[in-house]
Amino acid sequence: MRPRLGSWRPEPGGGVTPTSSAVRLERPTARIETLTGVAEPVRAAGREVLQVASAATPTHAHLRSRLILVFLATVILDAVASVLILGFERDAPDTEITNIGDSVFWTSTQLLTVSSQLPNPISTPARVLDVFLQAYAISVVAILAGSFGAFFHRRGLERHPLEPPAEA
Repeated sequence: MRPRLGSWRPEPGGGVTPTSSAVRLERPTARIETLTGVAEPVRAAGREVLQVASAATPTHAHLRSRLILVFLATVILDAVASVLILGFERDAPDTEITNIGDSVFWTSTQLLTVSSQLPNPISTPARVLDVFLQAYAISVVAILAGSFGAFFHRRGLERHPLEPPAEA
């Protein structure tokens, strides 16, 4: 059975209102408002990322410099450790790290803290390097978490400065 549609009457402001509540038509604005509610934080986050990239404020510049420093240090460490691990493991018996591609892959996955399908190193110096790489990777995660925490704290103070306490 199909519901009956009520008639519509004009409103003073130019809109229309149903005269019957038999069928209630939903306006699409509810969905648009929901999307707008979600889209605005995404746009705000995008603006913050662009401000960090362009160092819009000293706070943004500080975060950008920390991110660049961590990124460059990690790339340099990855390159140096890849050469070292190849030197340590290339001639080890039963190793699977036999060329520069294997060593770069293995070192990069260790630095990303995801490990790889290649077995752990066999030689003692390579194992020591492996422990160092994993300690570095964990430290970088902590450094990044602290950097973002400091950034959000400073941005919060920039947006809503603390008022000095009232004197009694």
